[in-house]
Amino acid sequence: MQSFKGPIVIYTLALGILYLLLGFLEFIEGFSVMFLPLEYHVNLLGSFIPGDLFGGFSAIIIGSILTRSLFLRHKKYEAFIYVLVGSALAITFGVLYVLIAGANGLSAYITGEEWTWTEDMSRYEILLLPFSTLLAFISWHVIKSTTKRNYQISSAC
Repeated sequence: MQSFKGPIVIYTLALGILYLLLGFLEFIEGFSVMFLPLEYHVNLLGSFIPGDLFGGFSAIIIGSILTRSLFLRHKKYEAFIYVLVGSALAITFGVLYVLIAGANGLSAYITGEEWTWTEDMSRYEILLLPFSTLLAFISWHVIKSTTKRNYQISSAC
């Protein structure tokens, strides 16, 4: 069985490190908003990294799962399982934040308030959504082809 290598390793590593770094920054800002006095509040890059304790924790988990796959790079199937789970979680949270932005826009429309869509749609989870989706499709294709090949080999015996 081939090992987990090439451009997919670099792509997974880059996406995993981005999620870890941005999740850590979001967690720090969320912690400062919730537990520190106003004069000690940390503002990291405006609305791109909002103060969200749970969102930061989930991004750290996604980044950890994606980077964990690199430790299994000699076991192709297991590595791509980690990549699939990490990218599926990233897609889930990205879609969740798109739905939240849509709900905010609909709420502003119904009440007649002004809505600035760039504030809601400029979250890094939404911006990284296409990259996570591509990674999920690649890992799903590799897992599917590996499983199919193993099934054919075992049924031939």
